[in-house]
Parts: sequence; C-alpha cells; structure tokens
Amino acid sequence: MSEPFIIPVSFKGQIIDVPAKLIRIGYCEQFHVNIENIPLIIEFDEERELRVINPKNGTSSYVDKDLLEELISTISKLRS
Repeated sequence: MSEPFIIPVSFKGQIIDVPAKLIRIGYCEQFHVNIENIPLIIEFDEERELRVINPKNGTSSYVDKDLLEELISTISKLRS
C-alpha cells in the first residue's frame, strides 16, 4: 500500500483537499478517496476511463456530481 496523499481539486472557486491513497491490485490501480467522510474508489474501466465506485452503495451518502467530475479531471491530469 502507498502512503496517503492529498489531491487538490478546484471546485466552485475554492481548492478542496481530497485525501487519497493509491492502491495497486495486480495490474489495476485504484484511488481510494474520502469526500465529506464518504469513502469512494476511483479506478480505470475497460476503456481506460475513470469510474467512481461507492463501496457503501445504497446508503444515504451523497457527493456532488460536479465535484466528482472535477476530481476525475484532476486525477486524469495527474496521470498524463
């Protein structure tokens, strides 16, 4: 496992520091992030596009869709 790090995300005129950890599972990489105390997993799908997985699917937790899109955009920029 890797050391935790911060992903700075620009959202609605503010910088939000998103705690993250890069986890390697075989040939796959997952970003385990925590937004507003909601744990999420971001990983590449079969087309090499990033997708978000909520391990607590079905709970009442909600993360702003625009914030998730900005986070995915930021991760994509970091990876290129």
